[in-house]
Amino acid sequence: GTYNHSESSWSQRASALKVIAGLLRGAKDTLIISCFTKIAETITENNLVFIASEHSRLKDAILDTYEIILKPLSLNGNAAVEAHFLATGRLASLENYYHKLQDTLLRLSVPSSDPGFILLSAALSDLKGTYQ
Repeated sequence: GTYNHSESSWSQRASALKVIAGLLRGAKDTLIISCFTKIAETITENNLVFIASEHSRLKDAILDTYEIILKPLSLNGNAAVEAHFLATGRLASLENYYHKLQDTLLRLSVPSSDPGFILLSAALSDLKGTYQ
């Protein structure tokens, strides 16, 4: 799609992500897991990440959302695969989503020593172990 790169447009996106993060913060892990793929697609979208690298409010909103969706997955990444299958009837590998999240963190200059980055790396390692 086309994107309006005005400050107000990205400020509105940041506000929307903050609201979503707030709603997710109070949600059960099972709900977060069932929505993981859609949320991951949203916060790793190329134009959004590109603009977020220049707008700290948007970057913070992405990172808040990222942190919230990662916690339940670090406890049970296989549950996300199962939830996606139950919702769509298709078996999806989360590996692609994890790589997109890692790429997003790198593009937003999040250091690899960040706790969220470490959790994501561990989740990716666990996921690879599951399918081998």
